[in-house]
Amino acid sequence: MKIKEKIKFGNDQQVKMNLDSIVRKIVDNAQHIFPRDNQDIVSQIVRSVSLYAALQLRMVIDFYDYPLECIAWVSRNLFEMNLIVEYSLKYPEKAKEFGLQKGSDEKEILERILSLQGNNELLNTKPLEERIKHISKMLIKHGKENPKHFHVKTMATAVGMEEEYTAFFKLYSKYVHPSAWLIFSSENEKSNETYKNTFLIQAQFYSSRILKICEDYNH
Repeated sequence: MKIKEKIKFGNDQQVKMNLDSIVRKIVDNAQHIFPRDNQDIVSQIVRSVSLYAALQLRMVIDFYDYPLECIAWVSRNLFEMNLIVEYSLKYPEKAKEFGLQKGSDEKEILERILSLQGNNELLNTKPLEERIKHISKMLIKHGKENPKHFHVKTMATAVGMEEEYTAFFKLYSKYVHPSAWLIFSSENEKSNETYKNTFLIQAQFYSSRILKICEDYNH
């Protein structure tokens, strides 16, 4: 499969149909990736990230007529998911760190919920505190109390996509944050055809890279 062949131009209906086709192919291929055992973290990452990417790409269809920042947000996520998969395949020893982040992520979520002003008065905090203690014990048990998180720039550099990271993250930052551009621009300014096509092309491009990885992984 040539990735560029998966990127379609045309009217809105044609683009939506292509997005739907990529979604279905990712799901079909990812569902046939089975980890050999609990230690096969790379296969777990390829399967799980790909299925999540398909879910995100489906949202592009759902968000198609929403403000452009919705599509930009998904396109940016697909870029990062593509990096996670490629980085994990290239450095399988580091993939284990990503798998362990689930526990540390949950712990951090709960800790931040408890730190938000007003939550302690409105929430029953005891179950949250007990869950934090349990996760901490499990992380210590496995010697990974603070597993290293994957940094997007590090992954992009490692897989040869640093220039793309620099270019598109500066672009994405204007659309995934309440930037002056989004706040003060008219809808026609921030959602013109060039900008929308750019994000749609990138969404197709990164998801097609993920699809190719799934196809190659099954052969």
